[in-house]
Amino acid sequence: DYWTMTLNRTSAFMDNLYCKWPCKKDRGSLFPCCMKRMLNDDSLYLHLERFVVSFVKLPIVGIGSYYWDDFVEMDRYAKEEIERAMKFKMPDNIIELFKKTVNAGNHCKGRNLRCSN
Repeated sequence: DYWTMTLNRTSAFMDNLYCKWPCKKDRGSLFPCCMKRMLNDDSLYLHLERFVVSFVKLPIVGIGSYYWDDFVEMDRYAKEEIERAMKFKMPDNIIELFKKTVNAGNHCKGRNLRCSN
C-alpha cells in the first residue's frame, strides 16, 4: 500500500530526527511547546481523519457521472460504488503512522523530548 510505505518512511525519518539523531544537540528547538500541546490533542486527528475521508468520498458521490434507469432508480453499479464509498474508513495503521510522523517528538521511546518556548 502506497500510504503505508510512505508514512513508514516519513515516521522513521522523524523518529531519527527527534529521537536517534547522532548529533549532540537537543532537538527541542524543533519542537515548540505550543505545537506539542496542539499535537497531543486527539481531536485534531479525528477532525483530520474526517476531512480526508470526505475527500475520498467526494469524487465518487458528488462528481461521478452515473446513469439513471428512467428517472426513478440509479443503476446497480452506481449504487454499489456509492455504498462502498460511504463505508470507507481510514485504516488504523495509517492513522497511527500519521501520528508518529507529525508528532514524532512525543513518540520517542525511553525519552521525553523537552519542548522550547
